[in-house]
Amino acid sequence: MPTIYSSHQYFNEIPLAEVKLGGGFWGGRCALNRDHAIFYQWDQLEQTGRVDNFRIVGGTKPGFRRGFFYNDSDVHKWAEAAAAILAAGPHRRLEKILEEYITVIRRAQMDDGYIFTYNQFHFPGDRWKNLQIEHELYTHGHLIEAGITLMEATGRNDLLDISRKAADLVVRDFAGAGPTMTPGHEEIEIALIRLYRATGEGAYLETARHFLEQRGRIRFFALRLAGQFFSQSRRSGAIAKMEKESTGAASASAGFDFTENLTVTEPPFLKLRANISFLSGKFFQQHRPIRKQRSPEGHAVRWGYLATAMTMLYRETGDRSIYDTLTEAWDRMVRRRMYVTGGIGSLPVIEGFGRDYELDNRYAYCETCAALASIFWSREMLLATGEARYADLIEWQMYNAAAAGIALDGRSYLYRNPLESDGQTRRPWYATACCPSNISRAWASLGKYIHSTSGNDVWIHQYIGSTAEIGSGGMNITINSGLPWNGHASIQLHVDNPIEFSLNLRVPSWSGNPSISINGDTAEFDTPAQPNIDTASGYSPYRSWFLRLRRRWDRETKIEIDLPMDIVFHRSHDRVKNNRGKVALSRGPLVYCLESIDNPMANIPKAVLDTGREVTARHSASHFDGAWLLQGADPAGTTLTFIPYFCWANRGQSAMQVWVKEK
Repeated sequence: MPTIYSSHQYFNEIPLAEVKLGGGFWGGRCALNRDHAIFYQWDQLEQTGRVDNFRIVGGTKPGFRRGFFYNDSDVHKWAEAAAAILAAGPHRRLEKILEEYITVIRRAQMDDGYIFTYNQFHFPGDRWKNLQIEHELYTHGHLIEAGITLMEATGRNDLLDISRKAADLVVRDFAGAGPTMTPGHEEIEIALIRLYRATGEGAYLETARHFLEQRGRIRFFALRLAGQFFSQSRRSGAIAKMEKESTGAASASAGFDFTENLTVTEPPFLKLRANISFLSGKFFQQHRPIRKQRSPEGHAVRWGYLATAMTMLYRETGDRSIYDTLTEAWDRMVRRRMYVTGGIGSLPVIEGFGRDYELDNRYAYCETCAALASIFWSREMLLATGEARYADLIEWQMYNAAAAGIALDGRSYLYRNPLESDGQTRRPWYATACCPSNISRAWASLGKYIHSTSGNDVWIHQYIGSTAEIGSGGMNITINSGLPWNGHASIQLHVDNPIEFSLNLRVPSWSGNPSISINGDTAEFDTPAQPNIDTASGYSPYRSWFLRLRRRWDRETKIEIDLPMDIVFHRSHDRVKNNRGKVALSRGPLVYCLESIDNPMANIPKAVLDTGREVTARHSASHFDGAWLLQGADPAGTTLTFIPYFCWANRGQSAMQVWVKEK
């Protein structure tokens, strides 16, 4: 008999197709994504052979497959981003490219649903042999997610049919499989649970649950991993030999490249620590069963995807033991292992978590994908619990740790996002190009993060310019927002017929008590006591809360909210040794930094801020299309100009620092 589950969630989601982004900050960023970045990325996918790899295995183009074994996933993530963009309406140029993608994928997919160009081209007939390393299930997961998103955004099922064919193969091949058949990079679990939600087919949920429950149970993991590394090395060597015979030149791009993003001197004993992380299973989250993983460990993106899938499973099953693990792990991450920007992952090579309070600004990895994985996790936690802290961290990471990963023109990227640099430049692309399409799919899906419902009640989590149809009862909500530059937002509420319900507005952790008016009349409300929970970084999402407005709403109502936007001086926990005697500045949801291009007289990244002098905010029409800057001074009285952290490295090579010594 099938397992009978009892789901648990606090909020209901608003479908992406029911939300249209408007103007303001995020409207501009998403327009950049839609009109420029998505096409730039496709061009890069074409130029680097990622799309041709599918054409080659599909028999429509001759050639030799190029790139890492995980490169297929970059194309699938791009397709999901394109699909989400189409939720806002038709886009002929984008639709034409998406049609090409679907045609190419359909021809490349094998009759039973398998599609992984690395094996299809280099090792025909080989499947599921190197799961800890070669991302086979990971790439299938991203294909499945693309199909689901296109269906949700537009109602089209053609890509979903391809996705379900792949998912059905996974269900068949992994039914009853043991712990050794769990993936080294989590993602398939998210995809299968999403597919269950979209189709109601219980086998997808059961397979995702099976992958999660088998995790961390591999006996003699170090020996098995060593065997898979040797196997992968032999396979890479064989590919290099085949490539040389075919093209006259061999590349090393079939395996790993741990050096692409090593741009500074790395922490002592890093290689030793990395090997311990690999062989112990921590890097892959294979060191313990999921209910015992109460601390974020290993590769930060992998961890974020695992935690997201676990939360999704909790939402579907109501398994309280999973919930308890997740809340403890989330708190551990925020309170001890997260930077003030919301970045996670303090160690290169491991590309992930270090020890508690190990948050060196220069070594910081803070991969863009890791911030996005954390956002995905917090959204699931928000929907499961209804707690404002999760929405607060989503906002903080969206504006800082994630937004920094893409240039203001949408044509270059940062893979890692340190908090101190002697000078770093963005790159137009990477050999490991997971971040560009990942940030595009997150931005294209931003409408899902703004609102939710519970019964008749409505919650607004993010103040993002948008218009949304809520439910089937004739409710429409339009938000106009000044964030992140000012704290004013107006909300136009329309209902077909007057109705009583609660409208709940999130008050961010960075704000004091807001001012609220309803149709011009001041609204009274009670302010709850806020917990005083210290964190390693000095940023605390625990201070966020929901302001409840309960009334009978007329057909048309205008609510205005003003959120105080003071300049905040963050100080780390004393156990963060390299931040002792330093401060970081924020205003509203933005963390600020110093960049040498604005401060030629300062010794960045070793500038000093005189905290006895006033720090002020000012609008600058000449900076980043009208950003607000902060201005202070060093002990000699020389002006220090702080820019939003997400804007750094957009004007050529320039030194930068977030944490500044105070005097």
